[in-house]
Amino acid sequence: MLPLAVSWKASGHAARGFYHPEEERLVVCVREGGAFSSYIDAGCVQIDLDAGGGFLGLAVETSRERWPVESDLWAPKVAIPATVRFPTRPLTLDGARLATDPDRRWLRIDLNGGAGTHVIEPCENVYFEVTKAELACIWVLHIHDDHDFREWRSWKGKAS
Repeated sequence: MLPLAVSWKASGHAARGFYHPEEERLVVCVREGGAFSSYIDAGCVQIDLDAGGGFLGLAVETSRERWPVESDLWAPKVAIPATVRFPTRPLTLDGARLATDPDRRWLRIDLNGGAGTHVIEPCENVYFEVTKAELACIWVLHIHDDHDFREWRSWKGKAS
């Protein structure tokens, strides 16, 4: 399990998932946030953190064509806004399990083999399912195809 500290206050951070077909990887970027300090390695998933353990984004190093499709997979519709922090940062977790919808527009990253009891939103387009004070899975919503990082550059350039 991955311990998580939750503050029931919206972070206000925007995030977006960009799938880069040329690299066969998904990159989730948080527009605001601190500087990269460390990461959590969960097999094909790397969760990036700032010096305080804040969520900066993630990368999935597996081709979208290899993501298991679940026809009855539905992303949560509602989440509680929250700010999250990883108080302890193990360098390695057991491998994450992936699942996607038939259109491959959202991704569920299962970190512990079970669903969470609450759904929180640490930043726009990213939901965390949590159990008590531990992260069970991550949802990446509204994944955009991004050739040559054009979408990413345009989105990052709109930072306020």
